[in-house]
Amino acid sequence: MNALERAATLLLLIVATLVPPANAAPGPSRDLQSVPYELTSDATFDWGCFGACACPVVGVPVKGGFRLLGRAPDPLFENYDVADVNWTIELPEGTQTITGAGTYRVGGEFAVQQQMALDLSIGGAPAKHFDSGLVLGGGEFPRIAIAVSLHRMQTCLDTVIQVRAVPATAGIPPGGSRLAGPSPNPFRVLTRLELTLGAPGPVRARVFDSSGRVVRTLAGGASMPAGRQVLIWDGRGESGAECAPGRYFVHVLADGRTERRSVVKLE
Repeated sequence: MNALERAATLLLLIVATLVPPANAAPGPSRDLQSVPYELTSDATFDWGCFGACACPVVGVPVKGGFRLLGRAPDPLFENYDVADVNWTIELPEGTQTITGAGTYRVGGEFAVQQQMALDLSIGGAPAKHFDSGLVLGGGEFPRIAIAVSLHRMQTCLDTVIQVRAVPATAGIPPGGSRLAGPSPNPFRVLTRLELTLGAPGPVRARVFDSSGRVVRTLAGGASMPAGRQVLIWDGRGESGAECAPGRYFVHVLADGRTERRSVVKLE
């Protein structure tokens, strides 16, 4: 059996286990006030042999979106609910819908880590648990790039979804602002955040440690012009002394709302 024949056989096996009868219906979605996300063109639904196994990997694009709802952070991670997953894939037997929900977290103490866990129904089948495990990555958040799989990439034969997504509201709304960064993250000498203001206005930016104590003020509330602004933190506190290695949080208040980013300072 050649590689193409093995791939076709594998595809039929995956479809048989994941796709239910056509009359099955997905569960209800939740109407949550959260940030809408959309999958980018490099998001894929892959199945086959991963690692050192010999059979091929077959993949198809995944299209659609979901919503990210912020939860209370813990000392090391920013935590989110993933809601209203509504994706589609094109399989040989037709278009299949993927629905579900789960969680996402990003943070870490000395390196940026992330984890996404999703309970997904494919074509209305009983939900299956896809999980990335806690892996390195997430430094470009709010952009998300992570792989979730049925078997957490610990078996030869697996089904993996390469989740690649950006906020659907990535453009600047009228009178709104957008915060990117920090970059680099983690950092040793300094890190920078880019703030784009849709209109002139006051900006307040402060750095907090994991206990919630303010260690540095980057912007004290003075008015800034519309457009791109750069906030730089050199890893030092208000006294000029170098801060200890660890995870910190930057809170930026602009346009009447606060955006929060985490950053890891290395030794």
